[in-house]
Amino acid sequence: MAGHSFTKSFKNLKKTVPLEPGILKVTGFLATVDKPSKLKITGTEERATLDLFVNGRLREKNVIRHMPTQRIVENYLYGQIHFDALDRPDADPFTSSREGIIEDDAQFALLKKDLKELLQKVIDQWDELRLERGEDGDDENPRKSKKERKALDMYNIAKSDYQAAGGAKATKDKVDTWLNQLQNDAAYNLQSYVDCFLSENLVRKYIEDKGLKLSTGVSSDATKWKKREDDTKGEANISFEIRAAPSTLSYLDMDALAVTAEGSKTTNGKQSLWSDAVQYKPARNAVGHTGLLSPVAKTHLNTTHENIKARLRALLSKP
Repeated sequence: MAGHSFTKSFKNLKKTVPLEPGILKVTGFLATVDKPSKLKITGTEERATLDLFVNGRLREKNVIRHMPTQRIVENYLYGQIHFDALDRPDADPFTSSREGIIEDDAQFALLKKDLKELLQKVIDQWDELRLERGEDGDDENPRKSKKERKALDMYNIAKSDYQAAGGAKATKDKVDTWLNQLQNDAAYNLQSYVDCFLSENLVRKYIEDKGLKLSTGVSSDATKWKKREDDTKGEANISFEIRAAPSTLSYLDMDALAVTAEGSKTTNGKQSLWSDAVQYKPARNAVGHTGLLSPVAKTHLNTTHENIKARLRALLSKP
């Protein structure tokens, strides 16, 4: 679909994507706004839509209603489709009002088929471009999981607090570049932290619920970490409690929690939460200390987390 002649006068385009020609000889453009409210036509109650023109005359407003996708991108989409082949001597495809197209016209059916295929590409490209700019995309697109998208949303909301205010443009651009570079790692770490938080605190809940006793070694570890925290609080002149529930369990890491929950480090050839806790500790600690993980470490942590979640589901299902 040729579109340059239609869009060359647009002053605020963030990006253009050429579309491959379809079966039919069609010209025009499809565009999206960054906010649905920007489709409202100033001074009217109408909004811009994807409209069909034949020989320069508007013949069908909002032509997309004939092929609804039920995807969020429809709320952002507008444009013009010019299909002069609809006006032909051997057929009358227009309604009696001359402001609509007869639904079962053969050429119109071909156009709808072409547009439906095109819209699938536009929907996918829209999601990709929105994510590149740190904006909400299409939650139904499998490019990112729901968890990944929510983590990206959280990061994009938070990063505005760190964007440079005032100063030289070069400095602002540099900070924006840093923020963009951190985006994917931040989203990954947010997801990983939630998994760590849930898995460790669920084991604490399990231990409390079952009334399981701590071994001498585990109790000693908790005492050591509590003393270290108390020393740090003293240096910081803090007298109030840092932890919402400063119980012994709150000072234990996953290794100690796992051995307490399972009662032993011995696996006897069976799946062991303690073994997983040992494996995930280095990467878990890096995430907890805001470190950026290598691709291999991410794969390792993802795999170990899946093992931990499966083991936890089995553990928590016990009566």
